[in-house]
Amino acid sequence: MVEERDLSVPEAAFRLGVTAGRVRTLIASGELVARHFGRVLLIDAASVDRRAQLGTLDGRRFSPQRAWGLLFLLDGLDAPWLDPVSRAKLRNFITRHDLASLRPRLVTRAQRRQFRAHPSDLASIRRESGLMRTGVSAARDVGLDLLPADEFDAYVTRERLDTLVDKYKLIEGQQPNLMLRTTPALTPGWPARPFAPGSVVAIDLADDADPRSQEAANQLFDRYQR
Repeated sequence: MVEERDLSVPEAAFRLGVTAGRVRTLIASGELVARHFGRVLLIDAASVDRRAQLGTLDGRRFSPQRAWGLLFLLDGLDAPWLDPVSRAKLRNFITRHDLASLRPRLVTRAQRRQFRAHPSDLASIRRESGLMRTGVSAARDVGLDLLPADEFDAYVTRERLDTLVDKYKLIEGQQPNLMLRTTPALTPGWPARPFAPGSVVAIDLADDADPRSQEAANQLFDRYQR
């Protein structure tokens, strides 16, 4: 059965004001969530709305390395995968921009993948190594009074993701309760932190359709106002 929240490629293209080819590119990059219903490609309307809220892209998107570098530097953390000149340029860039306005340029930091895990496995997945909590799963870690629901949101390398999918028999795109955001391994042991920097958590909460998450995101964005 086709759910009301699903859009066809032409419908998504119309809503975003782009071509069908551009919609497929956004699906490939993980910015839009899609699934196949038979031979038809269906796109989650909430992911289309999130992309539409970013508005017109102002400036070139950062590479994953620069996106993560900027986000770490915003939180006063080191970014050893960047050379000193790149770090200096990003610090100067940060002084002239606020975090909320940079969201469209930072989407390359990861590819969103939504899975359904057996509820009894969620606790075990939370204890897995190589996961960096974010969004509502890291809200308490960054000082927000927001309780996580029966779900989990984290960053993971592409290689580690394959292991988790096999181990827990994860099913992609069906009544998801697990968001795994795949990133390149920027350093040995990446991601080295148990939870994402506050700047990252803010952006991921802002992408959540839940009004409570968006309110919490605004609280975090205020911390990064220049």
